[in-house]
Amino acid sequence: MASPDRKETIAVNANIQALRAIAAYGVVIHHIIFSYDHYIGVGRAPVSINIGATGVEIFFVISGYIMSKTTDISGISPSRFIQNRLFRVVPSYWLLTLFAVAIVQTGFTLFGLHDINLEHFLCSLLFLPELDAAGHILRPILFVGWTLEFEMLFYFIFFLTLYLKPIIYRKVSVLFVLSVLMIFGQYSSDAYLRYLFSELLLAFMLGILIHVSEARISLTCFAAFGLMAISVLGLATVDTLPDVTKTSAGHVIVIVAAALLVVSAVGLERRGLTVGRGFLMRQGDASYAIYLIHPFILQFIGKLAIATGIAASNIGLAATTLVMLIASGFGGTIFYRCLDAPFVASMKRRLWNRGAPDGIATKRFVNL
Repeated sequence: MASPDRKETIAVNANIQALRAIAAYGVVIHHIIFSYDHYIGVGRAPVSINIGATGVEIFFVISGYIMSKTTDISGISPSRFIQNRLFRVVPSYWLLTLFAVAIVQTGFTLFGLHDINLEHFLCSLLFLPELDAAGHILRPILFVGWTLEFEMLFYFIFFLTLYLKPIIYRKVSVLFVLSVLMIFGQYSSDAYLRYLFSELLLAFMLGILIHVSEARISLTCFAAFGLMAISVLGLATVDTLPDVTKTSAGHVIVIVAAALLVVSAVGLERRGLTVGRGFLMRQGDASYAIYLIHPFILQFIGKLAIATGIAASNIGLAATTLVMLIASGFGGTIFYRCLDAPFVASMKRRLWNRGAPDGIATKRFVNL
């Protein structure tokens, strides 16, 4: 067991952090485009694209990679692991969910919600998917929280496998369980199980496999950039082959493309070619906050642009979308630095002071 004042740290892969920033901004751009098409600029877009939505698949691959890597190096206990994950994910999400509820309850419409019932509220807080009367999956109150339903499932499975020794048993077990659930979901007639055990679980599996084989990833810079180009083409299939990627089998193309992007980032880092410790890495640190808070920022700016008439002109519409992007990054960074990171740091310090030190401290918190 490592003492809490141990100086050894887990180095954070700068390229992975940069990918997290890119994935977060991809999702922001996807939602800006959606707002443009359905709210502030209805009927005025010459073409609509969806590629930014693939940031979710990138996030999931990175999640599998980082959870596998950090737990192997740190030797963290299962209880500490799940505590860290809950402290990392839950507080900001609950705070912003409660904020959304307060806005709706005061009579405003937010995220298309006019009212919130108790079941929807509880399912949102507990990361449980919910079916409507027609059998369709309902998004949580803070709609981007749907991805956290998959993250929490992955964390729970990963948590259970941490009780196994040696490490190879953990890897085999978590991969086996995820594989069984995914196959079961593909053949299930239950809409709820098909959703929760979808092919998205493959992204976590590929992330783990990337870490397991990381020491054997020896790519030339040329090969790494080649993989990156292939991955971008694969991610672009959501636009170039939309009918294909709407199917489960077609969606696998996007997931594999996301994994190739992570492989290229890891390969370049191992060659000493990184984005450095500047803007992109800092935005990677704040990526979870950006992801959570940007829906509020887009709604506020969109409503303001319509109310003031700014969105009526093409120039005003272009300016609105640009402000949406900049404000999302700025707002997410402020939220991360002022609320998110200080709270997580405080909770982790309390854990150390409780006298259950295990694992190795990280230079940065893993924000997923």
